[in-house]
Amino acid sequence: MRTIFITGGAGYLGTNITLAELKKGNNVIVLDDFQNAHRCHIERIKHDYPDRLTIYTGRVQDTQILDNIFSSHSIDYVIHLAAYKYVGESIHSPDMYMSNNMDSLRIILDYCNRYNTEKFAFSSSAVVYGNAELCPSDEDCQTSPLSPYAKTKSLGEEEVLKWAQLNQKSAIIFRFSNPIGAEPTYMLGDDSKKGFSNLLPYIINSAKNHSQMVFKGNNHDTPDGTAIRDYIYVCDLAHTVTEVLERFNEKKAEILNVSRGEGFSVLQILQAVKDNLKLDIDYTFTSKNPEEASISLLSPQKLHNTYSLHLDTPLSKIVDSEVKYREFLSNTLKSD
Repeated sequence: MRTIFITGGAGYLGTNITLAELKKGNNVIVLDDFQNAHRCHIERIKHDYPDRLTIYTGRVQDTQILDNIFSSHSIDYVIHLAAYKYVGESIHSPDMYMSNNMDSLRIILDYCNRYNTEKFAFSSSAVVYGNAELCPSDEDCQTSPLSPYAKTKSLGEEEVLKWAQLNQKSAIIFRFSNPIGAEPTYMLGDDSKKGFSNLLPYIINSAKNHSQMVFKGNNHDTPDGTAIRDYIYVCDLAHTVTEVLERFNEKKAEILNVSRGEGFSVLQILQAVKDNLKLDIDYTFTSKNPEEASISLLSPQKLHNTYSLHLDTPLSKIVDSEVKYREFLSNTLKSD
């Protein structure tokens, strides 16, 4: 049994990874300020794991809380998820993103040193590749972050690489592609307090409300003219993180794409929602963003070859999980 400390552990990725670690038989400590996470999500898990899940409320920058956590628990490894994460918001508030994301990372790395925590995992993203020339992009591709958020992830990777090398520590940098869907038992989905919505929930909510959807560009260089992205089921992502961290013990840093390696277009996602809901869907297109890549895929070959892990949950199952999650949220609001 291990003890894992997850910063940002009450968020979308955090709750799913927390549950996966608990199912492995591990103890989990969660720190979250709940600015963008709903407490009820992590509390649903706490109900079934009261003795092995400990929840702290606060920010990574609060060193008093970190002192308490690290001195009270023997932590085997840290999974650092706490960060501002929206590209559009980062463009409007670049200084806020740089300060928060970089300060929190440097502080948690310092605490890992102070308390001799040997293993560290950093949540990075496909956005570090930018408009990559090679598609699918592998871990050796040149990164080219295009937004302040992406820049914080790229700089964060550099910090983790230096930290692991200087201190002879184990570090995994997970470059996640686009997580979607929801864990069906505890209803762990993406429900931003800030009101940001990704493609799948946008389509589902619009379809149920019978409102017209607007998408950017139907003249991309793709089979159906709409942009293609590498979408992964959030439960597959959580399983991958727990499996990789359990096996990786080398005193170095490793960068790892967590991806499907194949993508779905906007129209394919839309059709999958239509098939699930059995509803007609009204949509239109505006001009495409000239800076947007038509196809963005990450190569999963390293994940396949090194860990024999494959993220291949069918799109229909992922869509169904999101539909059920949206129904759950709607019914919860009605009962409040």
